[in-house]
Amino acid sequence: MNKIFRSVKITLILVFTLLLISTSTLAVAQYDGGEVTQIEIDNSGSFTATTSSAGVTYEITGNPGSTGTVTTTVYNGNPQATAKIPEGIGLTKYVVVAFDFNSQDFEQATLTFTYTDADVAGLQGPFAIYKYIPETNEYIQLEGELDTTAKTITVTLNSTNDPLFAIGGSDTSALTEAAPTTLWIAVAVAVIVIVLVVFIIIKRQDSKGIDKKPSGYWRPGI
Repeated sequence: MNKIFRSVKITLILVFTLLLISTSTLAVAQYDGGEVTQIEIDNSGSFTATTSSAGVTYEITGNPGSTGTVTTTVYNGNPQATAKIPEGIGLTKYVVVAFDFNSQDFEQATLTFTYTDADVAGLQGPFAIYKYIPETNEYIQLEGELDTTAKTITVTLNSTNDPLFAIGGSDTSALTEAAPTTLWIAVAVAVIVIVLVVFIIIKRQDSKGIDKKPSGYWRPGI
């Protein structure tokens, strides 16, 4: 009986550890980290910089001498999972652009997003930038310029309160953003396998316990 309890305990520990690892993996996979860019408008009233991690180029115009920051954060998954997406459109490479800049000193910002073939796998062009609208909880397409040779999409912002963007195109894959579901299926299968292995071990131990006669076993006629 003690062996059975130990086996059950080991099973529970393995299952808990597996679930903990999978949950941590999902959380980390969503978030690629943020990059802070210092803004300083020069005497001509402009500022240009490119983020290395997100692949976004900023061309900002404003009052000369004004300063601030812009934080660029890339997500592998949709930070607004419940938001409405235009029918037939798939989104990828979600980018949060957070300005910390005096709105009175800000005039305009041109953002150029770069993408790779891997970024738009499962999507069909022409590609565009979609912006999340918190008031209606939906993504809408922005007017922009697509350069398929350089693999860039350029849009213009007229305010500093435009936080979340994504690259979008026609969705040609039925598996769009199915990685988290696939991972949970793999976890479930692994748990079932572990439970079955422990069950077999317990059954074998029980069988050995039944077949083995205790010392001093009495049989009639002896």
